[in-house]
Amino acid sequence: MNLFYLRYFVTLAHEKHYTRAAKQLCITQPSLSHAIDQLEAELGVQLFDRAGRSVQLNEFGRAAREHAEAALAELGAMERH
Repeated sequence: MNLFYLRYFVTLAHEKHYTRAAKQLCITQPSLSHAIDQLEAELGVQLFDRAGRSVQLNEFGRAAREHAEAALAELGAMERH
């Protein structure tokens, strides 16, 4: 699993909009879309309900966000030591 994709997923989950999330991440919107598509393919589930460039987490996305945020927090703690 790609660590960048987890960061992108969490950012999109908070922003709920592809363009704003991509801007915050300093990447292009197509790159963000590709990353999310790859993550969903790897997990075998859709994480978002989509309406244009706006998104809402579905039940799988909410569960995945909790795990992704915890994993990123642990990695951040490891980097600080």
